[in-house]
Amino acid sequence: MQADADISAWNYLSDLGDEFPACQHLHFLQMACEKLTKAYLCHNGFDPLKIQSSHAYIRKVLPRILEYELAELKTGNDKINTFLGSIKLFAEIDFLAPSNDDGGARPENCEYPWLNNDKVIVPAKHRFWAADLLKQTNGQRILKMISFAIKRYCDLEDS
Repeated sequence: MQADADISAWNYLSDLGDEFPACQHLHFLQMACEKLTKAYLCHNGFDPLKIQSSHAYIRKVLPRILEYELAELKTGNDKINTFLGSIKLFAEIDFLAPSNDDGGARPENCEYPWLNNDKVIVPAKHRFWAADLLKQTNGQRILKMISFAIKRYCDLEDS
């Protein structure tokens, strides 16, 4: 349900356009995806206490969740594999969290400034590659699939 609140905030900010920096929009998307992946893991038997301290689940687990959503829509396996395999977006969403910096190789994140050649980079002024990927056709489809998956998990909680 918290993922649903986060994706609602993402949608609200996205509807406002450029009124807020991309890092604000992306932060809510990253949090929604993180909570969705953790809901999926908990639903499949993982101990919530063991997964709550890590943020590195999106790139590994989100493709599995969306593969399930695509299968539910009766999408062929070739389309599923092409769709999921053609996107680097999952890793890019994962990198939006400050703790997922790829061993220091990817310091950009939605929350805290970082150094680049002794220059301080502020997230509110940074152009994130994830934002560009989300504007593409596959990015838009993934956003819809994330929303569908979040709604499905909310429905599971209500039943």
